[in-house]
Amino acid sequence: QSIYTSLNSILSQEEQILLSSDTVKKYDIEFKNVEFEYFLNKDENDKTVNVIKAFNLSISENEKIIILGESGKGKSTIINLLINKYLCTNGNITIGNVDIVNLDLSNYISIINQDLSLFNRNFYENIGYGNLNATHEEIEEIAKSVNIHNVIMEKGGYEIIVDDKSNNLSYGQKQRILIARALISKTPILIMDEPTSALDDMNEDIVNKILTNTKNKTIILISHKKDILKTNTFRTVNI
Repeated sequence: QSIYTSLNSILSQEEQILLSSDTVKKYDIEFKNVEFEYFLNKDENDKTVNVIKAFNLSISENEKIIILGESGKGKSTIINLLINKYLCTNGNITIGNVDIVNLDLSNYISIINQDLSLFNRNFYENIGYGNLNATHEEIEEIAKSVNIHNVIMEKGGYEIIVDDKSNNLSYGQKQRILIARALISKTPILIMDEPTSALDDMNEDIVNKILTNTKNKTIILISHKKDILKTNTFRTVNI
């Protein structure tokens, strides 16, 4: 009986955490005195490497920012801390005043990395994965908004299975499919790592326009390029 009671107590605590996560209504992000370090054992000599030290950053709900810095300055580490891939050595990160360690971040954050992995599924499924309740009409509308609808139709339509070898999708086209997936999702936060690093001028202008015009979503871009966007709608955070 005591074991049963203890298990119920643990389950109740977990349910309370999930409930508190669902009650997050405002999506301000706060890095509060965040530090991250790791131990390096080289030539049998232990060494502590400080990557992030006393980092503070406030990002308002629906704000658009660029985290700008040279390679090795900790840009990717900051994002890995935000998505809970790494745990802070000191300090904490909150979304809506709730510590991210208590949140299922898949409900809050979409991230587009540079590898741009797509599923071996049709275009409806690749875009709709961001919102499994989305209708075909909604998927097609979001595809049009990111200027990928015509490309999909030229490839044979939305029912065609996505295969890099047969579809010959360019880097920019894959990126727009993933942006469509992120925009159709219910996640309030979008992170993009070096979003224009492999784009030609035409595709870069398309992505610039999409990100600039996106509403009701916090957007965080990571880049080493000072001229990443031709717009002043993004706040720049130098690290």
